[in-house]
Formats: sequence, structure tokens, C-alpha cells
Amino acid sequence: FDRRKQMKRRHEGTEEQKLKIRARAEVRLAKERGTLKPGPCERAGADCFGGIHAHHDNYMRPLDVRWLCRRHHEQLHAEQDHYERSAA
Repeated sequence: FDRRKQMKRRHEGTEEQKLKIRARAEVRLAKERGTLKPGPCERAGADCFGGIHAHHDNYMRPLDVRWLCRRHHEQLHAEQDHYERSAA
């Protein structure tokens, strides 16, 4: 992720962007401190691929995350995007 874009969003972005940045930072710090440990991909299977990612269903609860491999995290976002577009 481009750090300059993130810094700009932190200061000039929308409230939603700022909330997401804070939540991601809290996860990063908790992992560094050892108070939050990544688990296995919740959709574990033979098709898992890539590192484990923290997925937020609610950015207001920054340490309440779902652990997904990169492939399943991307699939989840694609499913959510499809649902949001079809609901509009």
C-alpha cells in the first residue's frame, strides 16, 4: 500500500477512510505486541493461497477480525461488491 496515499487519507480523507486506517493500524500494533495472533483461514481448504489477512466486518470494532488467506479475502470482497451492486 502506498504510504503517501495513506498519510494523505489520514489527514484529508473521508471519515470512513480515516476509520479504516485506524482499525488497520490497531490490528498491526496488536499483532506486533502479541495481543492479537492470526489464526488459520476460516474458509480453509486445499484452495487456500497467500498469507493470512485480517478482515473487518465492522471497522468500529477494530480488533474483531476474521482471518482469511489472501485468495479467500479477495473472494469475500468480490462477493460483497457483487451484493452491494445488485442491491442498488
